[in-house]
Amino acid sequence: MDNHRVDKFIKNPRKALFSLAWPIALGMLIQALYNVIDTIFVGRLGAEAVAAITFSFPLFFFIIAINSGIATGMSSRISRYMGQKKIKLAENTAMHGIVLSIIISIILFIVGYLSLNSIFHIFGADQAVIPLAQSYFRIILYGIVFMFITFTTFNVFIAQGDTKTPVWIQVFALLLNIVLDYVFIYVLEYGVSGAAIATTITFAVSMVFGIILIKTKSQLQ
Repeated sequence: MDNHRVDKFIKNPRKALFSLAWPIALGMLIQALYNVIDTIFVGRLGAEAVAAITFSFPLFFFIIAINSGIATGMSSRISRYMGQKKIKLAENTAMHGIVLSIIISIILFIVGYLSLNSIFHIFGADQAVIPLAQSYFRIILYGIVFMFITFTTFNVFIAQGDTKTPVWIQVFALLLNIVLDYVFIYVLEYGVSGAAIATTITFAVSMVFGIILIKTKSQLQ
């Protein structure tokens, strides 16, 4: 973390904590809104389509929880190293965090893809809803690597005291998701699958922006 941020924090800790915390809280809200927006757009397709999205909620938030755990642990360690001026160790931690997130996302993809039918049965979905839920969440699983890398790169910025860069990317991504939902669900008529395609594309775009900004704006390389 550069000196002016440290000095600012020491001078007024309460104000500094608030300026760091509100973008993180907003970012978490935005991440949770992906499913809500999908549900709003899918709502016009009928009750079974809404049910399919609803049954996917617990899986989606489970993935977010694991993603957040990896990213938060990584950012905590990076912050400590940067406070000690050990930049190389901080960069090494960031790289390990990204690699770990990729490995975990691949494992979750494999397990999820092979067990979706059983999971939705356990959740109590009926036979009319399960195919729709599977078609939606399988596409979400295709984007899980993008999602994990994106959230990890965001936390590299957060660890440096820059909480605003990630949230502006997330705001842009959320607006993009709204546009793509309309295009894929109604214009291209992909239905429930269209909502998942839109979300997956949004994750991919967010990842690209995150990587570009890591290259151009981050103190850690």
